[in-house]
Amino acid sequence: MTAGGPRRRFLIIRNRHAGLANRRLVRAVATELAARGGAARLIETERAGELDDALAGAADFDAICAAGGDGTLRALAKAITGTAAAARPLALIPSGTGNVMACELDIPRDAPGIADMLLHGPVRPIAGGRANGELFLSMCGAGFDGEVVAHLASRLKERIGRAAYTAPVLHALKARPIPFTATIDGVLKRATWLVVSNVRHYGGRFIIAPGADVSTPGLHAAVMTATTRTGRIAELLAIAARDPARCRTVEIVPCRTVVIEPPIALPLEIDGDVLGRGPLSIETVDRAIDMIVPRARGSHSR
Repeated sequence: MTAGGPRRRFLIIRNRHAGLANRRLVRAVATELAARGGAARLIETERAGELDDALAGAADFDAICAAGGDGTLRALAKAITGTAAAARPLALIPSGTGNVMACELDIPRDAPGIADMLLHGPVRPIAGGRANGELFLSMCGAGFDGEVVAHLASRLKERIGRAAYTAPVLHALKARPIPFTATIDGVLKRATWLVVSNVRHYGGRFIIAPGADVSTPGLHAAVMTATTRTGRIAELLAIAARDPARCRTVEIVPCRTVVIEPPIALPLEIDGDVLGRGPLSIETVDRAIDMIVPRARGSHSR
């Protein structure tokens, strides 16, 4: 039971291109909710522009659920901002590729666990950031990972998952890192790749910002300075080993604002989606959304 009483009615919004595994998980969650006295309405969308119509009846539900990954959650959070739907907590049914926020919040991947969270999990305020005016909940990247996302085939990602990143990563590694200057809380930093993160995790269960906390306002900038392909690979291996600071070309800086001045046109990504190319201006959002999170271990019951 939540502070305001039990949740029973759920609006689930799913990207219809999310794939068969996503559809199966959503159906299993809906079945599990029904078995426990809950009810779910599923709406499938194809484009972000359809979210306004999907949210038209959100006031009739106790919570709004994004069935997908970090991009789906971000799109839904953006759509409810400033609307009556913002009074409802969001939840994530994790079925994306990286599932960074799901890793961050330790969200279950099985239908019974997800149903328990939706019905009984506490609501937690989630901070975030804005990149060139766009809300993000996990991170924004400039340089290497922006290049990777720019060359990622979304339909292929839907079919084969993380394996779709192999070719874009290899493509990005072929290019020589280009130095640029970022102003982080007023301090100039030289970089060849920059990730401004609201979360500890990166690319799933890898770690890029060990000190980050999604409930605490403030961001962490991972400043990478490698100038060779070998150096970039060393940075990636340190992140994969969950200890980025072990690499001498990685610096983690707590921050609230980051600016990369024009005319530089870096490839940019936001929560795993393309943000385009250009300069970058990032600021902290102290409270972006309220999210339903799992109950503490040991308190689950059917």
